[in-house]
Amino acid sequence: MKDLSVELKDLRGDGIERARLYLTKVCGVQLPCEGHAWAEIQKLNNIRNCIVHAEGNVDDVSSPTKLKNIVRNTKGISLENERYLLIDNKYLDMAITCVEDFLQELHEKSFPNT
Repeated sequence: MKDLSVELKDLRGDGIERARLYLTKVCGVQLPCEGHAWAEIQKLNNIRNCIVHAEGNVDDVSSPTKLKNIVRNTKGISLENERYLLIDNKYLDMAITCVEDFLQELHEKSFPNT
């Protein structure tokens, strides 16, 4: 819609952090990154990366200590055999709610008159 000269692929960084940077710096979108939902989305991103890139093995990610702390401090996630992610449906429900809340707030900030 804005016919921007910079594309997401032109920026450095990974995943959601690169997308956040693009939306805030290039597109001028005010993201709700100060709240609980964004913090949970960042945790979810770490969990997702472990599943996708390490087949759920926390010892095979780039920051296993960080991921183990997330698991230790998050209800609905645990470790099987001290290394494989085990995710309960309650965590999935909470994660979906956090993403919905974040997207709703993003929509409200981006399109305040709708």
